[in-house]
Amino acid sequence: MSEQQLTIEEPLKNKIFRKEQILLAALLTGPLVPSYILAHNFKIFGENKKAKITWAILIIITIIPLFSIVLSIITPEIIKITEIIDNIPQKITLLINIGAYYWAMHHYQDKKIKDYINAGGIFESWWKTILIIFIVFVIAYLLFMMVWFYIFLVSK
Repeated sequence: MSEQQLTIEEPLKNKIFRKEQILLAALLTGPLVPSYILAHNFKIFGENKKAKITWAILIIITIIPLFSIVLSIITPEIIKITEIIDNIPQKITLLINIGAYYWAMHHYQDKKIKDYINAGGIFESWWKTILIIFIVFVIAYLLFMMVWFYIFLVSK
C-alpha cells in the first residue's frame, strides 16, 4: 500500500469535531467537553503530546478552584480565591472560556481540520456532541445531588 493511499484511507476510519461543536460544548459545559474535543482531534492528527497537554491543562483549571474552596474552608483567614472569582461576572467568564477554546482549536487545528476533510475525512455528528454534553449534565447533576444530600441530610 502506498503512502498516498494510507493518508486517504486513514481519515475515513476516524471522525473529527468541528469548531462549531467546540463552541457549543464550551457554552454549555465549561472546560470538560471542549478539552475532550481538542484532545480527541489532537489524537486523530497524531499529536498525542498535545492531547496530553490538553488533559493536563483541564486538570489544573479544575483543581485550582476546588483547592481554593477546600483551603478557604480549612483556613478562613486566608484571602479566598472564591471571593475574587465570585466578583467576576459570569458572562465574562463564559466568554473567556468560549474564546480560549475557540482560539486553541483555530490556532492549533484549523489547517489540519481542513486538510483532513480534503483528504476524505469526515466530521463527528452533532448527535455525538449533544450526547456527550448530556452525559456531562447528568454526571454533574448526580454529583450535585450527592453533595446536597450529604450537606442537608447526612451532616445534620
